[in-house]
Amino acid sequence: MWSIYFQYSLFYVSVWHHSCQQQNSGRSRYPCRKLALAGKPPRIWQPRLWWVPRQQGVGDVCSPLIILGRQNQQGSNPNEVSTTVDEIVLHPAYDGSTHDNDIALLRLSSPVNFTDYIFPICLAASDSVFHKGTESWVTGWGNANEGDPLPPPQTLQEVEVPVVGNTQCDCLNGVGSITDNMLCAGALEGGKDSCQGDSGGPMVVKHNSVWVQSGVVSWGYGCARPNLPGVYTRVSSYQSWINSQISTDQPGFVEFTSSGVDHTLCRRGYCLHETLLSLVFPVSSFYLSYQ
Repeated sequence: MWSIYFQYSLFYVSVWHHSCQQQNSGRSRYPCRKLALAGKPPRIWQPRLWWVPRQQGVGDVCSPLIILGRQNQQGSNPNEVSTTVDEIVLHPAYDGSTHDNDIALLRLSSPVNFTDYIFPICLAASDSVFHKGTESWVTGWGNANEGDPLPPPQTLQEVEVPVVGNTQCDCLNGVGSITDNMLCAGALEGGKDSCQGDSGGPMVVKHNSVWVQSGVVSWGYGCARPNLPGVYTRVSSYQSWINSQISTDQPGFVEFTSSGVDHTLCRRGYCLHETLLSLVFPVSSFYLSYQ
C-alpha cells in the first residue's frame, strides 16, 4: 500500500446545480447491465459523490463527500474510505443549456491511500481518437432501466457500449446538439446505455493493458432507447485545462487511437452512410466521326 496526495477528481458539472440530494434531470444520465465484479478494472476508480448538508448562516450549504472503494450502496463495504472536498473547480465555459464543457474538478482535502480497490486511472490525451465502434465500459449506480431504480443492495453495475461517431450522433440526437467536446456511445438497437443517476461517472477504454478514461457520463434522451446513444464529456478535450488547474502531481495522460473510420454523413437531419458504388451505363451504339 502506498499513499499519494490524490489532489483532484474528475466529475461533470451539472451536479453542482442541484439541491443537497442526488441529482436527476430529464436528460442527465444504465439498463441491461451486469454487476461490476470486485477487483475488475472498471470498478476500481469509481467514486461515489454524496452531498452532505451543513448549516452555515442562513440555509443549507452542500458539502460534497467522496466515497472511494464502495461496491454496494447498502450494507457493509469493508474496502471503502471517504474524504471531503476543499474546492470545486467548474469549467468556466460550461453551458447549462447545451451541456457543452460539462466537467469539473474536485480538490480533495486529504491524501488517499491506493489499494487493490482504490487506484487512479489514466486520462485520454488531447490527440486521442475514438472511432465508431470503439468498445467502451461505463459503471455506475444509476437506474436499472428508464424510470426503474437499481434494486437493493444497489451493487455497482457496468455496461459495455460501442462509440458512435459524432456526426451520426448529432443526426440522431438533433442536428447541432453534439459538439467536439462530446463523445457518444451506445447500442443503436437499444438495450445498453447509462441512465439517470449515472451522471458524472466514468466511461473507459482499454489501451493494451492500461485503462484510460475517455468520457464522463453527461446527458441523453431516456435510457437505452434505439438510435439515441448516450452523450459523454470528451475527456481528451480538457488536457490543457486540467493541467492548468493542477500545479503538482498532475494526472497521467495516455494517447488512445482506435482503428476504423466514421462513414456517416448528415443531410437535413437524416443519417446517410457512405457506400462505394460502381456505376455502369449500358451503351448500345456509338458513332465516331473524323474531320
